[in-house]
Amino acid sequence: MPEMLRVLLVEDCAADAELVVRSLRRSGLGVEWGQAQSAAELGALLEGRSWDVVVADFSLPQFGAMAALVMVQERELDIPFIVVSGVVGEEAAVEAMRAGAQDFVTKDNLVRLAPVVEREVRGARERRAWREALDTAGAGTPRDPSPRTGRLEWFLPLALTISLTLAVAFVVQLLCSWAFPSLAQLKVSLVVLSVSGPVAAVSIYYLAARRRELMQRVVAQFVEQRRLNEIRRQQTERTRELELKMEERQRRERHLKAQHTLTRIMAGSRPTHEALAALLRTVCQTLDWDAGEYWTQGPAPLGLKPQARFPLDAVPTGVAGTSAARRDPESLERICRKVASQGKPAFVADLHEETPLLSAMGEKPAGFRSSVAFPVRLGEEFLGVMVFISAAPRAADPELIEMLEDVGSQIGQFIERRRAEAALQQAHEELESRVSRRTAELASLNEALGRSEANLRQAQQIARLGSFEAYPPFRLARGTYWSEEACRILGLDPLQAELSLEEFIDRMAHPEDRPRLRRAILDPEGGREASEIEHRVVRPDGAERFVRTLVEPCLDSSGGFLKMVGTLHDVTERKQLEKQVLEASENEQRRIGQDLHDDLCQHLAGIEFMSQALHQRLEGEGNPEAALAFQVAELVRGAINQTRALARGLSPVQLEARGLTAALHDLAEHAQRMFHVRCRLSTDSRVEVRSPVAATHLYRIAQEAIHNAVRHGKADRIEIDLRADGPMARFRIDDNGAGFAPASSDAPAGMGLRIMQYRAGMIGASLQVQPGAGGGVSVECTFRIQPPDP
Repeated sequence: MPEMLRVLLVEDCAADAELVVRSLRRSGLGVEWGQAQSAAELGALLEGRSWDVVVADFSLPQFGAMAALVMVQERELDIPFIVVSGVVGEEAAVEAMRAGAQDFVTKDNLVRLAPVVEREVRGARERRAWREALDTAGAGTPRDPSPRTGRLEWFLPLALTISLTLAVAFVVQLLCSWAFPSLAQLKVSLVVLSVSGPVAAVSIYYLAARRRELMQRVVAQFVEQRRLNEIRRQQTERTRELELKMEERQRRERHLKAQHTLTRIMAGSRPTHEALAALLRTVCQTLDWDAGEYWTQGPAPLGLKPQARFPLDAVPTGVAGTSAARRDPESLERICRKVASQGKPAFVADLHEETPLLSAMGEKPAGFRSSVAFPVRLGEEFLGVMVFISAAPRAADPELIEMLEDVGSQIGQFIERRRAEAALQQAHEELESRVSRRTAELASLNEALGRSEANLRQAQQIARLGSFEAYPPFRLARGTYWSEEACRILGLDPLQAELSLEEFIDRMAHPEDRPRLRRAILDPEGGREASEIEHRVVRPDGAERFVRTLVEPCLDSSGGFLKMVGTLHDVTERKQLEKQVLEASENEQRRIGQDLHDDLCQHLAGIEFMSQALHQRLEGEGNPEAALAFQVAELVRGAINQTRALARGLSPVQLEARGLTAALHDLAEHAQRMFHVRCRLSTDSRVEVRSPVAATHLYRIAQEAIHNAVRHGKADRIEIDLRADGPMARFRIDDNGAGFAPASSDAPAGMGLRIMQYRAGMIGASLQVQPGAGGGVSVECTFRIQPPDP
């Protein structure tokens, strides 16, 4: 079982504290730990119990490792102090170790923490053991049974006692000779013995009691001094190691700073020549090169020419005259040509070795001494060479050469990007020109389109004709378009008209018209054909309008459904006018029927009465003209019956509850008598039409259907059927005539059919005219049993 270590953590983050403890336990150490986040907590933990090691984070918001180290030193506690941090560098580590910390560990290298803790805890325990041994020796310890050690322990005190006794005896004798010159020699000797004897005894006793303590103290001080020297040596080596790392890091930071600055320059929007000059200046100023040049490829395969230079007068500071490189312009060109031919960077420690002309002339080196050059490439394409020179001799730096080689690739990408940007700029300008021309054309087209839309909007407003467009699924308003005139017809706000086609049918259409409108528009089969239907719409304010809706589906090449387009034509005023005309016609017919019944029939009845009286008189006189008078009376009686039938046809429906049924019976009998056809009527007693207006319209529909069957279809059999079907009633007239043209015919509908459709619409009924199953025509009108009075 591992020994438990008492670890005091100075840390404000619980996660980091757990990380440190986990790292120690992973190395096989048993850990009992506490955590302090402030000076007060650290003081309380230091006073409350003893600790084997203190591990402190270097930087905390209000309390750090240096403050914690001061608190530990003020209490004179021999506890190893280890600094752990992940945000500071080697400078802070050196400072902490000089202040008294035993070691410094970074958080990204916690593997070192466990060995460091074990080493420092072991050293602290050894120091405590030596101090305890010294304290024990001071309190009295048993003698060492070793004979050699015993002899050494007795020899030193005895020698010291004899020496001290002799010294005391000599001093006493001198004093007695000086103070009592007349005293006898024997007395002097007795005095010396009386003084030196007790001194010798006390010295022997004191030295015997303190001899072991003195020896252990001397040995402990010697061992402690050696240990301190070893610790100082290790700290010196660690400090030197950190200083070397710090220098290496500073060098890398300079490289990274230069690379970052170069990348930022190349990421900017400068022209190529300005960016190259800035790159040269940055490398020279950051990496301590005196001058730099960029040579680009010339006309020849390996011909090079300078394109950018920094500084413009490249002479090193403190060097008089012109540099050696400037005296031989071919030196740098030779280096650049060498780099271009080899395709890799080159470092020259001494430029004068590359200038044989100067060596032959015996001139001494002056000016620039070292140089580094690297190619600028874009993939396999060679673009140029960048060269830097220095007046001081410099050793080759592989890391610098590698970094500059990467910079060469970045510069190649930068130059290529500038080329692409120039081409893109030219293309952009050309595109801008095209866009300007196209914009002018579109503006003209938009203006024309605006005028066209305004004219269309005005035309729709004049004609009261709106349009709409809907995409499936029709339950969603997405993509559904309603024109301004359509919104005006429906009483909607054009800016807030979010209405789907199904919502138009369910919310705007009249409840009695919704089923046939849904069949005509949304039926899967009927919805794929153009259809026209007149119906009523109910505005949000409750007003009703008559609308003629024309819808037509748009299909793709494979027959798939794309969208539904249609128009809404407001025919309310026309309907009102037709209603007024129809009412005027009905009133006129009713007036004519009443005149025929009340006036003409009375006159004819008087003529009939006079003819009968004349017949009786002539017959009483035996006059042969009596038969002629009788014929006149019969003819007048027939005229009276025809006039009454005509009056009943003009005003057929009575106001009683079953007036429609009685009128239909009279109509069937009149058709049989007048047209010599067989007309059969079937009625249902559950059908009661309480509205005289509705009964009149239904009667006129039947009258028009019979008239069309006899006149146009040449039918000889007509069947009229009136049946109840739940809340609705079905009124059907079938004949066996010749029928009519199919629905696809281009022949326009006759006035009779239009009037029948109008009358059905006036009472909220649906009318269907179609070929009969056995030939002829079938006219079917569906209405509510008790329709409201329109």
